[in-house]
Amino acid sequence: MEIVLSERGKELNIYQNYKFSCKEFTKKRRKWRCAEKSCNSKLYIDECKTTVLNEEINHENPPPKNLERHIISNQVKRKAMDDLTKKPLKLLCKEISNKLTNNLKTDDISNIRQNLYRAK
Repeated sequence: MEIVLSERGKELNIYQNYKFSCKEFTKKRRKWRCAEKSCNSKLYIDECKTTVLNEEINHENPPPKNLERHIISNQVKRKAMDDLTKKPLKLLCKEISNKLTNNLKTDDISNIRQNLYRAK
């Protein structure tokens, strides 16, 4: 389970290679729904976002193919907007080395780079 920020700055939960967005929360738990509109899968997580309390997972759609690219792209764009003095390519290289990913292709890296320059 990993919490990342979306392009709009909202929290996304990555659980079993699917994205979940927070829909409602109480003092004891948060309800997360699958980010795919047609899917009804739900997760219930404690308020500290560490423990899955209950899961109703019945995905009918396959997991997204480029999930890792989306995560890295969003993180690099956010860092580029926060620190305008750093060079975009250095931010990208640092983030890729932090993730220790093997699934990114050269096309993915060039797409992330283009997204980064557009955001800046």
